[in-house]
Amino acid sequence: MTARRDLTSDQMAHLRACSAQGIPKAHAAVELGVSHRWIDQSAERLGIIDEIDRLFPRDHQKLNAFALNAGMIKQLIALAEAGVPRRDIARRFGCCEMTLRSAIKKAGIADELSAIHRRTRKNSAVPKAENAKLPRDLCPAVQWLTRSWRKCA
Repeated sequence: MTARRDLTSDQMAHLRACSAQGIPKAHAAVELGVSHRWIDQSAERLGIIDEIDRLFPRDHQKLNAFALNAGMIKQLIALAEAGVPRRDIARRFGCCEMTLRSAIKKAGIADELSAIHRRTRKNSAVPKAENAKLPRDLCPAVQWLTRSWRKCA
């Protein structure tokens, strides 16, 4: 049976340097030649798991999650009032539409934006001409292709 190895002070210094550079724990473990799970187990045995968790947070997705700050909310409301579609707003903020939608819900402004969207949609509605012919009705190719259908109707 081999002797159990634990983190050395040199390895801890290397982990601190990797964390300061923003390198994830899995990549730092590869540099050390160990697995990221071994780092956790060794830190638990040594009683320094809290330091490892501070260096490499376990729930990095929540830390890196997209969130709206006050300035972004003001800009979002201004863009919504201007009638800009949400996908274009999301592209402007550098995220996808679903991420923007969840950030709006977290910020608690979903109802306000829905009201703005309804208002702008109602104001921008173009009245339709009731008896005007559509471009597809004027096209000879469409008329020829739908000839049998027109005879039946």
